[in-house]
Amino acid sequence: FEFITPKTAKWTQSWLRKLQNQEIVLACSLTSAPVDMYFKGSMMRLNSRDTMLILCPDAKSLEELAQMQLTLSDLPAHGAYRDAVFLREHLSQQMNNALHMEKLSRTLQTEKELLESLIPSHAAKELRTGKRVQPMNHDHVTIFFSDVVGFTHICKHLSPTQVIGMLNRLYGMMDFLVEKFGLFKVETIGDAYVCCSGLPDPDEEHASKVAHFALAVQELSRHVSSPLDGSPIQLRIGIHSGSCASGIVGHRNPRYCVFGDTVNTAA
Repeated sequence: FEFITPKTAKWTQSWLRKLQNQEIVLACSLTSAPVDMYFKGSMMRLNSRDTMLILCPDAKSLEELAQMQLTLSDLPAHGAYRDAVFLREHLSQQMNNALHMEKLSRTLQTEKELLESLIPSHAAKELRTGKRVQPMNHDHVTIFFSDVVGFTHICKHLSPTQVIGMLNRLYGMMDFLVEKFGLFKVETIGDAYVCCSGLPDPDEEHASKVAHFALAVQELSRHVSSPLDGSPIQLRIGIHSGSCASGIVGHRNPRYCVFGDTVNTAA
């Protein structure tokens, strides 16, 4: 054994007397040891000639014991050392469980927010619990519908990556305005963008909000240029107020859709 604590200690009678009833740390110097093995212990003076050395493996967990090729039975049955290893192991397991639950909770929250960004929160809650979402009628709704002028011609002369980049710039701007004006984004189909006000929650100012949104889109769309020739893209915009119905359609990749003459007129 080699002294680790105190570092300057030596295996002499004078040092053994100095170390009496003090905690020491020793390192095993055997080359056949499976890993670097350390032992804690103390010196106990038996008489003027004899000294007893009491040692215990310095392991803080069951994993460290296993690396030393030792087990709990190699620890003293009496005393606090075995209990300390048990306590550390228990606390480590509790902490790992807490971290796992926190990670799982964050994952579930992210999935919840993602689902509620695609469909209304009441519909998302019904789907998460395995229930059928009942269709709803809405008496006072204003629908916004837009598409890109000459989109087919643009797609014909551009790569898919360029088309997607253009639409992402356009839709990113429109998504920002949807949030700013408190509207509900229904869907995008190719170059078509559909949003509304008055559903899923009623809003007395549905027509005013959509009208101001349409004017803002018309103004800001001038800053989105076509990769084809660099000119600002042009939008066809339609809005209409009236009644409509909404509901979840499909079982695989369910979609939240709105139906009715109001939608058809806006489009």
